[in-house]
Amino acid sequence: MVAVTREELAVLATGITSYTQPYQRQPMWGAAMAVATIATLPLLVLFVFFQRYLVKGLTAAAVKG
Repeated sequence: MVAVTREELAVLATGITSYTQPYQRQPMWGAAMAVATIATLPLLVLFVFFQRYLVKGLTAAAVKG
């Protein structure tokens, strides 16, 4: 947040917190939760598709010998 000077270069978490800032009359918690859910969906889809490879890699790295 300190290194970025333009709003369009900020990370997603910074944008989500703008919905809950105290300078607003009423924090928009519903909108913040909706944005967080939409931001999580692509990562969840990637995890579902690549879960097999992730588990295979973790178990191969855990084997001694």
